[in-house]
Amino acid sequence: DEWGYVQIVLDEIEAWQRNSHSCNGTKEQVFNVDNDNDIVNAENSNVMDVRLLLSIDRSGTMDEGMRTVEMAHELIKNGNNDIVVGIDLGGNPTVGTGEFASRFQPCLQRARDLDMPVSVHTAEVWHEQELCDILKFRPDRIGHLVCISNDLLQEHFLNKCANGTTCASSSSIPAIEICLTSNSKTRPELFDCHTLEKADICPDYALSKSEWQCSCPPMCFCGFRQHPLAELIRTSYPVCLCTDDRGVFQNTLSDEYFKAALAFQLNFDDLRDLAFRAIPGIFGRTPGLRKRVKNRMDRQMAKLQEEHGLL
Repeated sequence: DEWGYVQIVLDEIEAWQRNSHSCNGTKEQVFNVDNDNDIVNAENSNVMDVRLLLSIDRSGTMDEGMRTVEMAHELIKNGNNDIVVGIDLGGNPTVGTGEFASRFQPCLQRARDLDMPVSVHTAEVWHEQELCDILKFRPDRIGHLVCISNDLLQEHFLNKCANGTTCASSSSIPAIEICLTSNSKTRPELFDCHTLEKADICPDYALSKSEWQCSCPPMCFCGFRQHPLAELIRTSYPVCLCTDDRGVFQNTLSDEYFKAALAFQLNFDDLRDLAFRAIPGIFGRTPGLRKRVKNRMDRQMAKLQEEHGLL
């Protein structure tokens, strides 16, 4: 109900395998894949379209990762290609740090060899060598990317859309999933503006005699202006605001757009543009999927503008 309330058109959910030792079901039952689910392929309704990415857990072994890849491939071959749309690498970002090339890349390369899109969570915490290894691998989509140096951000992302180049529709660059609430936990200086290195980013920032003090309103999101999204948002690079783990962070997608609007001073047109920039990053091979999502978003945006006098 809440997903419908915030007008989500399509949701790609990371499906984590439960402990197979405590489950006597089939592989499909372990992942709860249901091909008769009526929320999938809702062509002309207001029902949310749901897809699954089978996730490789960073805390697992390479053999377990390989089994997840093979399971995804088997499910797709058995007619679940409209539900299972790719492979994801995620989990605790402090586990397996620095082991991407030796431990995880073989699994993701196997998925790529089987023609499955790959998404990788990276740069949730600072580890430049692992980030460089992942950028060299070139996944189809990247999650988080909050702990990245200005040089790497410029070289691998901002330069792709430099000099007015339109890159939001390109399939040769990885879309980025941005999770502001989650990112403020792994990079705490984003949480508020009390730790800003450059005080002039926050117009109401002041230095008292005894402590740094922010005189912004109670909900201050100036710290997010240190997020790479502050630079990406000024380009046409494909980005998508996400909630990450709603059960942990107690947030909604509306919360993420609200924070982005305040932090980066975005108006309705800016937020509309940001929402549409998620479309190139959609996984799935259903014919006309991206066009269908765009058309539904167009209708919902028009309705929102009319209801709130934003025309």
